[in-house]
Amino acid sequence: MCGLSAHGGDAPPSEPAPTGLEWEQEQNLHLNKEAPTASFMSFSDLKSALNVLPENSKWWRSLNGQWKFHWAKDPQSRPADFYKPDYDVKDWKEIKVPASWQTQGYGTPIYSNQPYPFERAWPYVMKEPSNKNYTSYKERNPVGSYRRTFEVPADWDGREVYMQFDGVDSFFYLWINGKYVGFSKDSRNPARFDISPYLKKGENVVAAEVYRHSDGAYLECQDMFRLSGIFRNVSIFALPKVHVRDFFVHTNPVDQRDWALNIDHTKPGTMDGDWRLQVDVDVRNLFPATQKLDDCTISMALYDSAGKLVEPVKPKDAPYDGVMEKPLRITGMKDFKTSLLGIYSKPKLWSAEDPSLYTLVLTLKRDGKTEEMVSSRVGFRNVVIKDSVFLVNGKPVKVKGVNRHESHPETGHYLTPEQMEQEVQMMKRANINHVRCSHYPADPYFYYLCDKYGIYVQDEANIESHGYYYGKESLSHPIEWMAAHVERIMAMVERNKNHPSIIMWSLGNEAGPGQNFRTAEKMVKARDMSRPTHYERNNDIVDLGSNQYPSVDWTRSMAANKDFPKPYYISEYAHNMMNAMGNLADYWEAIESSDRIMGGSIWDWVDQGLYKTLPNGEKMLCYGGDFNDHPNSGQFVFNGTILSDRTPEPGYFEVKHVHQNISTSLTEDGKISIFNKNFFTDLSPYDITWTLTENGNVVAEGALNTPPAGPREKIVVPVPDIPQLKNRKPGAEYALRVSYKLKKDTDWAKKGYELAFDQLQLPVQGELPMFTAPAGKVTLGADKHTVSGKDFTVQFDPATGELSQFTVNGKPLFKTPMAVNALRAASSNEPGVMSKSMANGLRQLKQEVVSYEAIDNGSSVTVKQSVKVSGVQAEKVNGYGDTKTTITPVKEPLNDANTHFINNQEWTIYADGTVVCQSVLLPRGNPLELLRLGYEFQFPANLGNVTYYGRGPEENYADRKSGMPLGVYKTTAKDSFFPYGRPQDCGNHEDTRWVAVTDDKGQGLLFGSLGTPFAFSAIPYTTTELILANHPVELPKTTDRTVLVLSAATRGLGGASCGPGPMSRDIIKANKPYPMSFFIRPVTAKSYKGELRVPAAELDMTMLTRTDKYTVKSVTSQEQGEADAEFAIDGDPGTFWHSEYNKTVTKHPHVLAVDLGKEREFSGITYLPRQDGSANGRVKDYSVEVSVDGEKWQPAAKGSFPNNADLQQVKFAAPVKARYFRFSALSEAGGRDYAAVAELEIIPVKK
Repeated sequence: MCGLSAHGGDAPPSEPAPTGLEWEQEQNLHLNKEAPTASFMSFSDLKSALNVLPENSKWWRSLNGQWKFHWAKDPQSRPADFYKPDYDVKDWKEIKVPASWQTQGYGTPIYSNQPYPFERAWPYVMKEPSNKNYTSYKERNPVGSYRRTFEVPADWDGREVYMQFDGVDSFFYLWINGKYVGFSKDSRNPARFDISPYLKKGENVVAAEVYRHSDGAYLECQDMFRLSGIFRNVSIFALPKVHVRDFFVHTNPVDQRDWALNIDHTKPGTMDGDWRLQVDVDVRNLFPATQKLDDCTISMALYDSAGKLVEPVKPKDAPYDGVMEKPLRITGMKDFKTSLLGIYSKPKLWSAEDPSLYTLVLTLKRDGKTEEMVSSRVGFRNVVIKDSVFLVNGKPVKVKGVNRHESHPETGHYLTPEQMEQEVQMMKRANINHVRCSHYPADPYFYYLCDKYGIYVQDEANIESHGYYYGKESLSHPIEWMAAHVERIMAMVERNKNHPSIIMWSLGNEAGPGQNFRTAEKMVKARDMSRPTHYERNNDIVDLGSNQYPSVDWTRSMAANKDFPKPYYISEYAHNMMNAMGNLADYWEAIESSDRIMGGSIWDWVDQGLYKTLPNGEKMLCYGGDFNDHPNSGQFVFNGTILSDRTPEPGYFEVKHVHQNISTSLTEDGKISIFNKNFFTDLSPYDITWTLTENGNVVAEGALNTPPAGPREKIVVPVPDIPQLKNRKPGAEYALRVSYKLKKDTDWAKKGYELAFDQLQLPVQGELPMFTAPAGKVTLGADKHTVSGKDFTVQFDPATGELSQFTVNGKPLFKTPMAVNALRAASSNEPGVMSKSMANGLRQLKQEVVSYEAIDNGSSVTVKQSVKVSGVQAEKVNGYGDTKTTITPVKEPLNDANTHFINNQEWTIYADGTVVCQSVLLPRGNPLELLRLGYEFQFPANLGNVTYYGRGPEENYADRKSGMPLGVYKTTAKDSFFPYGRPQDCGNHEDTRWVAVTDDKGQGLLFGSLGTPFAFSAIPYTTTELILANHPVELPKTTDRTVLVLSAATRGLGGASCGPGPMSRDIIKANKPYPMSFFIRPVTAKSYKGELRVPAAELDMTMLTRTDKYTVKSVTSQEQGEADAEFAIDGDPGTFWHSEYNKTVTKHPHVLAVDLGKEREFSGITYLPRQDGSANGRVKDYSVEVSVDGEKWQPAAKGSFPNNADLQQVKFAAPVKARYFRFSALSEAGGRDYAAVAELEIIPVKK
């Protein structure tokens, strides 16, 4: 057999037994592990080599499948001798490999964002946790013992055999046939061992002892479920004694290099000319030094996508301009390095838009006989930075990306090849062209897919020491950790260096700024100068500028910054914790305004929930705490653009539209402008069609025949000659949807798939005719609160003024009276806002009539009333982000200082059952930030069919609606509920003209807007039910109601679960009138008449004047719920605003804009640092700006504060008159990325 062949039949060498100390020694990185190489395989023939993937090689075998397994809660409990072949494991259970063992029923999954799941005391992981609730208190360091048998094929005899583990978390020892081979502790880079000396003929035994925690886990503190086990592929493969150990592919335009072969990395070169393909080859010789190897050669060949040989340009000055084959003078040498070179004329270039690939085949021959062929996909592309702009193939591409964790609810950190491909296809369908591998190198197959489909990749090293944060304790500083940092980063570079999809290297994530990264970056550049480097925690040492979670305003300012010396990359933004993704369109308006910002990556791609089977057999997607895991970070694991089961979230469709590379608009003279945003491809792959809607209904459609716009080309064409546009109905809304659909099937979508669209709103001509009272009689009852007409009755409650019932044909349609609604179940961005609303009693509202008048007009009845709306009980919500939520009353009674409303209404009831409500809600008391404000109706569940004219078909919100066009849509209340990992508000539709809720016969009620459109949601659950259910499975299985909410205003979503909240434009506050006018009418099947115009009622909109209260206009970062921005202007020096620090640490500048309520004259401001004795966040450098309108800002002051807790004055050069001021904390006295303010106040000019 191969091992006997290699060692002449002697007993195999064996390393000493493990000491048991290896997994707590930060400088003891591995034993007998092969040095990292690029991902490739050895093949026996050209046909298999052209297929590239290892499973096509006769020299490769998978060891995936069922392994015998034993789990122990700590090292002392493990079966220490299990590796011995005669150790009986027949009664052990079997486990699936690859998979995380926690998903197979062993041990406890732990979801932690920042804290280590064990007692922090590097390099040790066995210390007794000071917190006895920690999972690791009882499961101190679980050990999984894996065993299986395998046979080596007979025709591998004489070759060297290797075993490779692509991913083991976090440490393992390896034995073959009872002999100790070695160990490895970097979970996300392959561990390859030469097992030839340990093999025997027939059956062999492999044993792997896997430890959950090790010193390596200190560098693997990523925001994810902390899982364990063999979670990537295991394989064996055979190589000849002389083989290609490694190779590095370089592609560059010929004129990017000088005569000495020095590359100019600021010069793109000529893209459509000749390109160099240089391959640096490392050959390994395992023969004895005495073995003569005089006739060994290495050659290269290039094949196109059809498998046809591509001939290089004939050399004129060989070998300097081409050498395709070289001899290997390797006798007596273990390693031999050489380089091959081909010049290729005008090759097809690789980009995410057009991922043209070739296949490189290297052939190693000995004595004229092929020993092996190795291969790799090759893409001709280059990356340079020129004038602070990031260029791919000479163009300033935009990376439209997502951060991607590897997670699946059934297998943990393992994804099948099919699942990975499904993800990439979904990305392409959503116009996502970039992935940041967060925060570790991905499975090798993922890069193959990115090469194939066209995804720009930022590869990121397996380093995050978040639990030690970024100050002096950071592991980026101690020299003891330098080797581990450097090796992990270089292992990533070596493994993935030949992938054209990788356009930048990231040194890691959230691991401090220290010297260990500076050293590693130099090592990267010494190995690969062709890609820029990135590290968000220390921009000074890398090629790219970067930050996380900036605000839209900050992004706009960076786009306008002409002095920043580097391209800028937003490594994390648009934190999509369940119902989120607010302001994405605003971000991209800023990003696309400048070539300096190259793009960014949404956090993140997929929810990381894990399945748990409940006692009733139902599966529940779980988050931190659901497994009784401690420490845990709760629901923060649910941030995906798609759910854990790969269902697209509503935000996915916003991403698709915002990221689309075709923009369509109307010119000033009414023509259609088409802008192809692609840099390399024209629009010939698409059929361009148009659809015309009239009041949301399709009335005409056709093809838009245009020449295909070239890359970055804008063309203008006339609006098609459509008969319906020549005879428009007065007041009707017409919209033209221009669609771009695939002409042919692709690998990622079928023919006809709409990749891009825009809806163009055409000018409305004329007005709807004024509604006139229909014939018939309505009767005002003697009680003045009941109005009846033919086949209908409406009732008003005498005490509350509520519309208490609407009866049609004898059937009452309301389950509960119409009521004011001032609360929604908070999205994960806004639990703090919800808490304040509930503290003001806004969950349960009571109404009391202030004034009431009913007037019988004969053909109609008018009801005028004023109603006070206030809270019943102040409440506190607990555990909204945890596994169990409760609502408890607050003892202090509510009063008029709390938020409440005056609701002035004028109702008109007509003989045909049309009921018009014109109203205005006037906030009083505390000018809270509100989640929504409008009216709630509850109907029997049989009125569960929903038809509407508004934005759809997916749910949308004020700052997440660009991808949802206006139209008439049909759905149901049940289908309108979206199962986010934690139930919360959902199903909202903005800009709604009308909505009808009906039964299966089409009978029910229609609600139509009068003038200003409203927002609506219609789902089976109440706000309270959503608040109290921490998982979708906890909601009622059936409900007896449909809950319809019509909103005059809804708060935008923003991304404040980790980052900024909504823009001020999309924040609603209880400080202004909220008019809302609508009508209700009975409907029968096919009778949706949703357009109506009536004379405006004269309603009292008087607000109580408040000029003493300042409010927050905007803030870039706040620790929500603990140190909100409002605390900086609340007049209480004991509270303070603090920038976000818990879920992420956002970078300076931290900016707080204050609305003074009215224009004021002042000569400066005062700043009070926090007064609790802590210096965290104490501002050092600052700037102050002022504004009259909150849009245009003027600098007023800039300077530095002394490092103390005293009140500081900032004097302006001259007094100013302004309504707004903006305070920017530019740095902290302690050098950290924090900012804290106890109080900000203006210095008024004395009259």
